[in-house]
Amino acid sequence: MVPAIQGPAHAATVEALDLPALVQRAELIVIGQARERQSRWGHRGKLIVTDISIRVDEALKGDLSPDSDVIVTRMGGQMDGLGLKVPGSATFRLGESAVVFLSRHPATGEWRTVGMSQGMLPVDLQDGVRTVRPGGHGAALMTAGQDGVLRPGSGALTATVRLQDFAAEVRRVVLQQRAR
Repeated sequence: MVPAIQGPAHAATVEALDLPALVQRAELIVIGQARERQSRWGHRGKLIVTDISIRVDEALKGDLSPDSDVIVTRMGGQMDGLGLKVPGSATFRLGESAVVFLSRHPATGEWRTVGMSQGMLPVDLQDGVRTVRPGGHGAALMTAGQDGVLRPGSGALTATVRLQDFAAEVRRVVLQQRAR
């Protein structure tokens, strides 16, 4: 008899990143809003990617001024009647605000979210207060134990928190890492 598999199935398994790891791997951290989206052929015309223009409200790490734009490239999209969906990849809805952790892809120079969807934490308005929700949707977040066995892990944020508090914690971690 084959044992039953319980829980959701994921096609993307990624290393669970806590907040210090996200901050360390990010060259740029912004609070911003997705304004435009354009799919194109990337990687020598063999892969569909989507560029998302993020209007910056505030940079928590890096030198971007408010109202500037940063283009984030994610795998997947639709081109020429073809579609590519990459589970675990960050998805941006136009008009949606988010805290976005970005690093440059070494081969292309494009800005990519750190840790796939972990690097995009949606911002909502709840009872007049801006809040941040956990990222990592569509991916199985895993941590390797000292024995080498992969176990379920959690990302940088496990519950919804006030944006003001989260941004302050990100700034604190940035300063702490710069002091080292």
